[in-house]
Amino acid sequence: MPYSHSLADLMLERYPETVRATLGGEIEVSPRLINLMIKNDESDLLIFEAKMSLKPA
Repeated sequence: MPYSHSLADLMLERYPETVRATLGGEIEVSPRLINLMIKNDESDLLIFEAKMSLKPA
């Protein structure tokens, strides 16, 4: 599932440690992202989008 521009920007600017590219060119996002976003009081809408977009761990 693709990420919105707003969520992608937020992940790369504030949480780059949770994002990595695989050798196959796929983007993997750590499930830790959601807890970090909640801790930092990010937008509820972006947190919801992240929850819906991330694959279960």
